[in-house]
Amino acid sequence: MRRLFLIISGILLSSPLLFAEAPPTELPEIKIISPTLSISPASEGSPVIIQRFEGFLDYVKDRTLIEQDEPYNAILRFISRLQPAEISNRIKTEITYNNLMESPQEYRGEIVRCKGVLLYLNPYRLRPNTAGIDIYYAGMLGNPSTNEFFRFHLIDKPQELLKNSYDDRSLADEVEVEGAFLKIAAYEIDARYNREGKDTQYAPFIIGRKITKVVHPPPKAAKRFQWIIGLSVAVILIGLFLYIFISSYNEKRQRRNLFIKPKIPPRRDEKH
Repeated sequence: MRRLFLIISGILLSSPLLFAEAPPTELPEIKIISPTLSISPASEGSPVIIQRFEGFLDYVKDRTLIEQDEPYNAILRFISRLQPAEISNRIKTEITYNNLMESPQEYRGEIVRCKGVLLYLNPYRLRPNTAGIDIYYAGMLGNPSTNEFFRFHLIDKPQELLKNSYDDRSLADEVEVEGAFLKIAAYEIDARYNREGKDTQYAPFIIGRKITKVVHPPPKAAKRFQWIIGLSVAVILIGLFLYIFISSYNEKRQRRNLFIKPKIPPRRDEKH
């Protein structure tokens, strides 16, 4: 009996250890090691390699024409799943035009913002794709001061009328486009606008959702000038109102005097 009691006591003392919950394990941290690859220490052995955009961006060739190929469709699917606000929150503001032109392979799939004068914007139809996008809007913008150009495709119809002009950039609207960078695209330029004498030009190409018109606040000098103009117009209107009021009053007074008989003074030779 004593031996049986010791065995039962040992089982009861060890039961908390047998049925206690195991401490929660933290999820493995995924570390991005390149724009197209990330590494996850999910197992104790070799790390798991996760390819962004299904690895299609690894085969992109720069300085080529824009085509609806697999890399294009991969970026298209990615952008179509994001709302405009989400795209804005993911922008890498530190990425510049020169970064894209000099090292495009390092920034594929990154979301960037480009700004410039709208040169053209036209709708086109896409071939059937997994993103379900039928119509896209192809455009180009440029910076008049630096001649930095961007090509872009948008999947959302512009919400406002935009002025674009290749002939005279001063007549076009300044716009802003946000999207994912795909590659350095080649395009043919019209001989009328070929300032560098090259038939083929190159520019960063991005795929985004919407285009926004940039509205600049008027400078302080312009605001001061507007105040002066407004004050001058107000003084002129007040003066015109006073002139009309006084003229109307004098006219009424003259009309009233026409119906009043004048008083004739008595003659001096009359005897009272």
